[in-house]
Amino acid sequence: MPVLPILRIRPGAPARSTAILRTPAREVTDLSPALYALAADLQETMHHHGAAGIAAPQAGIPLRLVVIEQERGRPLVLVNPRIMAEKGSVSEGPEACLSLPGICCKVKRPDKIRVTFQDLKGVRKTLNVPGTPARILAHEVDHLDGILCTDRATQVRAGGEP
Repeated sequence: MPVLPILRIRPGAPARSTAILRTPAREVTDLSPALYALAADLQETMHHHGAAGIAAPQAGIPLRLVVIEQERGRPLVLVNPRIMAEKGSVSEGPEACLSLPGICCKVKRPDKIRVTFQDLKGVRKTLNVPGTPARILAHEVDHLDGILCTDRATQVRAGGEP
């Protein structure tokens, strides 16, 4: 399982090199073994960088595929995820992004979300996700829609805590 290269937005870099990060990702329609391999590569890449989640577009792959770390240590792979509802109060919290090195943001997110998705076998599922995992998942689903945390930020800082 290789560690995939991460697309990174840097000051002065040509926008076309990272345009995929600003483009909505395509639905996954091919649930072949290649998708399992891609999910495994994304998981390896996420662990390599010490991230809590990763979206396929961050690795230059324009597909609606997300991997997030769960508390139990097993990753959760979401194919074609969509946030269907936001619940509870909204809280502001810090976010960083592999694609925005050295940037920290404060972002307002709902405390709970309901997400629908498919697993790697194509089985449709719905999850109610609370707390920090909801923030992580919302961040990664934003990547699938071409949205970066800086777009939602109430505060952006270079380096350090937001």
